[in-house]
Amino acid sequence: MTRCALVGYTLRLFTKTLGWSKEDTDSLINRMQEELLQNDLQLYSYFHLVIGQKSAQAARKQ
Repeated sequence: MTRCALVGYTLRLFTKTLGWSKEDTDSLINRMQEELLQNDLQLYSYFHLVIGQKSAQAARKQ
């Protein structure tokens, strides 16, 4: 996992929701990066993608 992915998953959650400082969060991200590199882990994220389309017969708003 790249540092960019770690930042994306953790920075807002830890600073805004949990109230951590940016410095503490950066320290955690660095420790996580080191741990992931040492253990050669493969991590996956699961998500659902929903795509919708308006039908051609639907009335348009003016």
